[in-house]
Amino acid sequence: MIRAVLNEYAPNNYFYIDLRRFEESGYVSYRDFVKALEDSINARVRSRRLLNILSGIRGVSISSFRVSFSWGRDRVMLADILDSINDWAGDEGLRAIIVLDEAQELVKARGFNVLPVLAYAYDNLRNLTFIITESEFRVFTKFLKSNYPESPLFGRAYVSITLKPFSEEQAVEFLRRGFREHGINFDGAGRVYEELGGNPGWLTLFGYRA
Repeated sequence: MIRAVLNEYAPNNYFYIDLRRFEESGYVSYRDFVKALEDSINARVRSRRLLNILSGIRGVSISSFRVSFSWGRDRVMLADILDSINDWAGDEGLRAIIVLDEAQELVKARGFNVLPVLAYAYDNLRNLTFIITESEFRVFTKFLKSNYPESPLFGRAYVSITLKPFSEEQAVEFLRRGFREHGINFDGAGRVYEELGGNPGWLTLFGYRA
């Protein structure tokens, strides 16, 4: 859903990090996280201006139209990367969006803590917005800890969106519109809902196979 919305409304100014890549790992290192951020920037970057700004910070190298982050002795600092993205967004009159998808995986972070950097960005970088998703409630209780005084994010305002299964009416309309886009007049949406319920993923899979 996030990708669908951002591809329509902010196609050139979001960076998507899918943290499910660490689902089978026992821990997440600084190197792992920096590499995921590097991949997300390289997958989305279309701006020579952004690369030029990034090239001015320690631990960053540019080759052709790709960026590489160092995680060794001269490792790149996350705050420097966010500063650069913020400056680029400001120059372009944009709001850069950074998506941390399935953020509960960062509970397994070892040797670094991303929360102080997020708090720094929240307080100082006005051209950045973070979207943090989770399929487990522990992202709030064990990762962000936004309601705990010891958390760097304590007291910061945020908007929480809870996604629920479609109602029968929504599911029927969802299927009807999907089939209509392919020129198919489908009148069995009610029966599909009775079998699959309102989970958008199952409804989408049904429509795809049908």
